Amino acid sequence: MFLPTSANTPIVKNRNAYSHWCVQSKPKKKPLKIPDGPVDWYFCDEMHAELWLGYRHKKETHRLCRMLPRERRKHLAGKTMEEEISRLFPKACAPSQL
Repeated sequence: MFLPTSANTPIVKNRNAYSHWCVQSKPKKKPLKIPDGPVDWYFCDEMHAELWLGYRHKKETHRLCRMLPRERRKHLAGKTMEEEISRLFPKACAPSQL
């Protein structure tokens, strides 16, 4: 069977990963990886991983934590996740406490 040359070229996987908290792209070997069943979640550091794990199941932040990086950047409109969380939970914490 004859295959075109495009089928013979190796597939290059995306070697970057977005942090699920601050939506910054970094090479996959550097971020913190947390496996959760069949899904791997990537984070900049342990603090962002802990914040995401703490807020991902709360009713107010569930949709925000599950957004794709492009959608979240558009939704936040230049704000950080810490500022958005403190807006949603004003009595719980200030951005400096996150």
